[in-house]
Amino acid sequence: MNIAFVLWNGDIGGAERVTITLAGELQRMGVETSVLFVGGPGQLVTQLDAEELRHESLGYHRGANVTLHPRAIASAVRLLRADAVIPVCVGYLGASIRVGGFRGPIIGVEHGELLRIGARPGAGRLVGWGDRLSGVPTYDAEIAVSRYMAELVRRRPHARRVVTISHGLSLSLDAPPMPPLDRGPLVLGYVGRLFRGKGVDVLLRAIALLQRGDSPLPVILRVAGDGECRNVWEELARGLDIADRVSFSGWTEDVIGHWAGCHVAVTPSNDFVESFCMSAAEAMLMGRPAIVTDRGALPELVVPGVTGQIAAAGDDRALAAAIAAYAHDPRRVSDEGEAARQRIVIHYSLRESASRYLELATELLAKRVPRRW
Repeated sequence: MNIAFVLWNGDIGGAERVTITLAGELQRMGVETSVLFVGGPGQLVTQLDAEELRHESLGYHRGANVTLHPRAIASAVRLLRADAVIPVCVGYLGASIRVGGFRGPIIGVEHGELLRIGARPGAGRLVGWGDRLSGVPTYDAEIAVSRYMAELVRRRPHARRVVTISHGLSLSLDAPPMPPLDRGPLVLGYVGRLFRGKGVDVLLRAIALLQRGDSPLPVILRVAGDGECRNVWEELARGLDIADRVSFSGWTEDVIGHWAGCHVAVTPSNDFVESFCMSAAEAMLMGRPAIVTDRGALPELVVPGVTGQIAAAGDDRALAAAIAAYAHDPRRVSDEGEAARQRIVIHYSLRESASRYLELATELLAKRVPRRW
């Protein structure tokens, strides 16, 4: 079996990094894997080299370059000797590969593009739906990365088959020990992009609520990430008089080191709907309980009162109450942190995710007439 993953470029975000990790795991399982970039590998070069993955680039821009050169894209797939192709999306990219002459299975992955289409203004929404509708008939299957996304996909025009396969995490990493809670404040951690809808502003207001009254709770927030709202939220922290309790460190490659300095992970998304949330899952694998909101697929990760808590999106008081529960009961942090790690180990293994991708590709390939180049 030879599987080629097709990405737009290497400078976009989490879906691309997850894809490279998955391709690397399949290769360790004995599957020939490769990556084709419509544009170029960009910032993913280091990860590609670490995984020892073969990759090629077309140097095309999205749009007309793709739709006007289907044979060139299919030819690149041919040179990679792919039996099955897995594009990062469902749309005209897969249609171009099919029109260009590829006869093997095409499996799209719905990372959350449907959510972004719905959030676009009028003309952008029409373009998004046009993209999806042009490609849907050419895909043999569509993978949704959570139950939430699978339900959403099935309510829209979709590929012939819809399969739910969650993202997987490598289980080789040990959980770093927590800072002792009996000697200092409760340290909250956030990892992710900083833009409107991610709810960090709600989290800051929740922390401010905990500082009111005669007995303020000792709570600190460590934010790893960057984006258009960083300066705005730094100013908000100063305005709420909690700047000494909040640190914005920017992007970090040392995610383990970040969680090593935290007790509890918080994903406070409000307007932004999460299709999965790898950062919360990574924190749980590191043995940290997770406080998440009831948006999108976030509630699928957490068992309330066992591996973390679920708070109402946009509700700073509900978020403050969830944080206070850990500040008042340090033992709960360690107990739920261990349960969180076990939940990821059991339900979100990278090997299991890769195996399901392989099973789907093998099954679809067996149903198709062997391809002829």
